[in-house]
Amino acid sequence: MLPFPRYTPTRLLSRALPSPEHRHAALAFSARLANGLGLLLGGALLARALGPAGMGSYGYALFLATAGATLATFGLPSAATRFTAEAIGAGDPGLAAAVLRASARWAAGGVLAAISLAALLSLAAPGLRPPALPMFLLLLTALAARALAAGAAQGMRDFAGQLRAAAIGGGVLPLGALAVTLLHLGVPAALGATAAHHALGAWLLSRRTAPLVRSAAPLSPAGRSRVLRYAGGVGLLLALDAVVYQQSETLFLRAYASASDLGLYATAYGLASQVMTLLPGSFAAALFPALAARVGARDQAGLAQAYGRGLATLGLLAVPLALALSALAGPVLALLYGEPFRAAAPILRLVLAAGAAGALASAASSLLYAIDRQGVLLRIGLAAAALNLTLDALLIPSGGALGAALANGAAQAYAAVATLVAGSYAVRRDPPWEAFRRE
Repeated sequence: MLPFPRYTPTRLLSRALPSPEHRHAALAFSARLANGLGLLLGGALLARALGPAGMGSYGYALFLATAGATLATFGLPSAATRFTAEAIGAGDPGLAAAVLRASARWAAGGVLAAISLAALLSLAAPGLRPPALPMFLLLLTALAARALAAGAAQGMRDFAGQLRAAAIGGGVLPLGALAVTLLHLGVPAALGATAAHHALGAWLLSRRTAPLVRSAAPLSPAGRSRVLRYAGGVGLLLALDAVVYQQSETLFLRAYASASDLGLYATAYGLASQVMTLLPGSFAAALFPALAARVGARDQAGLAQAYGRGLATLGLLAVPLALALSALAGPVLALLYGEPFRAAAPILRLVLAAGAAGALASAASSLLYAIDRQGVLLRIGLAAAALNLTLDALLIPSGGALGAALANGAAQAYAAVATLVAGSYAVRRDPPWEAFRRE
């Protein structure tokens, strides 16, 4: 009697998708689908419980916590991904473990500093204090821990582990949001539920890497210098991205518009981000470590080929998705979040267009990170930040949430075009649109 073949998910993916990047993207998509559905359902429940004004307060606290976590880790998750994948590509798993050990220690120090600074600022400037400070600090810590754990898992290309973590932890936020809805608990409980979701995700993601970190040898002085130099450049870029030219609108809306306007903008921006993270973002998550591995293996031809395919795939994923959701923006918002949020339909269409441009440019930014040219991205980010802040000051006081979406979209469109040109030049390929003709 012949043995029955074991068709595991990995084996099925290997048969269906010969390219490693597409297999990893499929696993990353499955993980993000599980996590994204949990975030989408949780966000819908919270929006119905809190309303536009309550979502404004929740969105402001979430923005501050995300910015604080980005500053606390300061490029270390990206460094963990890049140098871990590069070391594994070069056949040196010991170096990969040493990078993870050093990154974890530096990130822990950054989180402690961020918590202390947030507590001091809340005392010195009460007007900037987020709602429910203890829950806010827990959320900041959980976001930072999850970012580093996800960066390590991506560097090790452990996309199956990410799928397991998302499948197990994806239900925490909807359950917490349901409790907030049924018990009328308000914004502090909503922040607590979000913190629990990210804390569980961080713990699940770190289960494979934690033993490696504990047993790793210290990173050499030259290695520390290289990782810190890279993380510093990436950290500056991510700080611009998180604090200024993607969500500076949150601060301007809080100053010049109503809480309801802030809630409508935060809800539309959050939905667009989740949608773009799900499909295009899943492929981009697999593309970055694949490019870094080719750099480690000194495979210039493979690097150019992976970049071209990645660029074409991201375009085919992001553009139709943005067009389809834009056509159904009003009904989708009303169905998910309630009738008061239908007014955010024009905002959603604008941020979807910006998100599609950013998703397409993520292939070029992944390439530039992998070949250690994040300085190019930093210069683009500085120019985009200046443009974004100028447009914020001009458009938000009179245009409210719609003006915020216009300002954000214009800045992201500029950054996307500049990044695509820089990426294509760096890999010595034709302009970006040529990739769509050949692939």
